[in-house]
Amino acid sequence: MLGKDFFQKIKNIPSEWLVIFALGFLLGIVVKTEAAKRVTMGFDDGKTFQQGFDISGIQNKLLEKAEKQNDSQNEENVVPAAGELDN
Repeated sequence: MLGKDFFQKIKNIPSEWLVIFALGFLLGIVVKTEAAKRVTMGFDDGKTFQQGFDISGIQNKLLEKAEKQNDSQNEENVVPAAGELDN
């Protein structure tokens, strides 16, 4: 499987490159671990909205509430007819 060519290529690689590669690999692991601990944006976004908000139901409730307020304001602002005035 692994022939002489493979081991010759490994022996020809300077040891500084192996050290740099190992340090880079370890640094990558550390950065990924710390990011997983601290960065939460986008991590559980799909889970937060599984509560099932009913937007159309909320909209209907708000419309009903607005109609009730509008009706109550119209009842307060009713101008009596000419025959209803007490003079």
